[in-house]
Amino acid sequence: MIKQVGNVQLMQTMNRVKVLNYFREKPMSSRPQAAADIGLSAASLTNITSFLIEKKLLKEVGTEDVTRVGRKSTLLCFNEEAKNLLCAGISRETIRVFRINLNGVSRECKSVSIAGLEIDEAVSMICNIIQGFLDSYGESSFMGIGLFLSGLVLDGKRFIFSADLNWGEYDFISRIQEITSLPVIIENTTVLNALAFFRNAPFAPEESVIFLDMHGGIGMTYFCRGKIVHGILGEVGHTTIDINGVECICGNKGCLEAMCSAEQALALYREKSGREVSVRELNRLLAENDPAVVDAAARCAKYLGAALTNIMKLFTPSILVCNLGDYMKCHKILECAVEILQDNMQKVFGKCIRIREITLEEKDILAGMAIRICDELFDVDYFRNIQ
Repeated sequence: MIKQVGNVQLMQTMNRVKVLNYFREKPMSSRPQAAADIGLSAASLTNITSFLIEKKLLKEVGTEDVTRVGRKSTLLCFNEEAKNLLCAGISRETIRVFRINLNGVSRECKSVSIAGLEIDEAVSMICNIIQGFLDSYGESSFMGIGLFLSGLVLDGKRFIFSADLNWGEYDFISRIQEITSLPVIIENTTVLNALAFFRNAPFAPEESVIFLDMHGGIGMTYFCRGKIVHGILGEVGHTTIDINGVECICGNKGCLEAMCSAEQALALYREKSGREVSVRELNRLLAENDPAVVDAAARCAKYLGAALTNIMKLFTPSILVCNLGDYMKCHKILECAVEILQDNMQKVFGKCIRIREITLEEKDILAGMAIRICDELFDVDYFRNIQ
């Protein structure tokens, strides 16, 4: 009898998860449509949505805009204001801690400089800011905490290394959970950018996509069969592409992001011309086909083009999505690199690859963090959120 009751409760929880996540992914949907898509009876769907509305996780938002005769169905959507999330972003110079809603919209932000601090000191500052938010709003008003940074993170739990920060392995989660019982997730910024992008621009299940994040370095993740493959997180920017190249911030020589950046193009131009110019001036000279500038951009593009070619050969994706980031400073480098890539793709595969350029912002990282936290917390393993 106990086993039977347990099975019934598990099935109930699983159905609640399905319904909640359906409306997270398809807001402004009706109960009949959800019941048909999920495969539940109308009565079961109604009971579950009533429960989720009572829990304030769903809300009614008007009626269908249809011309058919008869009663129009009420539309529902995920209630992004049901709880708060805390989201801490760590960069080389600054920590920014945000209070966001469940869709990642920032409601409040506190910033502090960490220039010159050791990792323990930086994490203590994060904990102090988090504690301040918890004291101000009460822990019960928050559902979870997320941290994001540029670095190698495994399974949203283990931070291994950040070349950008020059930090080694550190147990962020245990440190933060000394001050709160809230679940804590740590994630790579490239994954969060990809989550935000793919949620708003879904691809067909049969398509595989390389997402190249070119903001604050060069990172990569892989999208296949409708999902991000979390086991594949490429720290592409810190792969060695020239063992005799310039020194990178990570301490190694010849890393990709050091060899093909706008800053490297400026350095190459200065070396050849003896002139110090700004990025804006560099772009003007490129438009005028100044030989020294064209040569500098081409040398940077050679490395980036080779790296892109290697990635395409390894994964053979349907499309390459580039979050331009820092390469908006000098788009010519990417343009030339893509020419190299497409030429190589023609030679190897007999066709070019589709490329889509996008520009994401800080709000997209926050949206990705909200998706990442909610995906984990609105799951059978975190049943307390839906019981």
